[in-house]
Amino acid sequence: MLVADDSSYTDVKVASIVSMGLLDLGEATRTEQVNFLLKYFRDEDNPRLVRAHIPEAVSFSVKGAQPLHYANYKKTLANEFMNRLKSTSDESREVQQSCVLALGILGDTDDNELDEEIRNTLYDIPSTLADQQTRAFSLIALGHVGSNIGSGEDSFHAIREIQTALIRHMTRGKSQMKSWSAISLGIMSSRLNDYGLPVLSEVATALREEARTENQPNRLGAFSIATGLAGNPESGEVLLEKLEDMKDDEARGYLCLSLGLLNERGAIEEMRKIVLES
Repeated sequence: MLVADDSSYTDVKVASIVSMGLLDLGEATRTEQVNFLLKYFRDEDNPRLVRAHIPEAVSFSVKGAQPLHYANYKKTLANEFMNRLKSTSDESREVQQSCVLALGILGDTDDNELDEEIRNTLYDIPSTLADQQTRAFSLIALGHVGSNIGSGEDSFHAIREIQTALIRHMTRGKSQMKSWSAISLGIMSSRLNDYGLPVLSEVATALREEARTENQPNRLGAFSIATGLAGNPESGEVLLEKLEDMKDDEARGYLCLSLGLLNERGAIEEMRKIVLES
């Protein structure tokens, strides 16, 4: 489909790449597939919108590898993608966006040199790259890295560092990055909760306060959904008060979703009232 069928639509080529990323292969076949995808990715004569799906797909495809093989794959892929994200790179923004998300799949909380370099690369992107969506995805990738628990003993340092950085972006960063930082904190907190690992109390407090004071519907949606994902039951009362005060339908919908995520049973009557009156 990718190399022999010139009549294939772009969507068919993209679907082929995504499918390859989902296959659980033996080691010999996996190596062959990784080499093939990297060769296709490096060939800039191939369509950029097709190439842009390779970083995530190939990062998913190596996840089932044996530890030693995975370490080699991870180093090769991470270095490839970090090089594409340097400020001097002339790579397309779509490919850079995918490289950022792929680093979120590959990176974890270990304190080794490669993982520290991955995290530092993601920390730097909001100030080194101009594309707003790439910046936003770097924050989402950090949330994934911060909840990909490494095999080392000092994972908590990286978790705390990432949570602190995301809180800083959410509370003091540029306006367009606040929502993405909040969603990243929600994703990270939800995954850490699933692992039974601690989330900074400052995360729940910061998300709750941003939701309490925000009135712009889209940003309120991000803050409230993130609060629901973080799963702090003390936030339910704040979101319910916000639901009763807000008139915007879009914002009220996000707040209802968030209260559902929190299993806030005190919101049932208000939600029933909204359904009957809508």
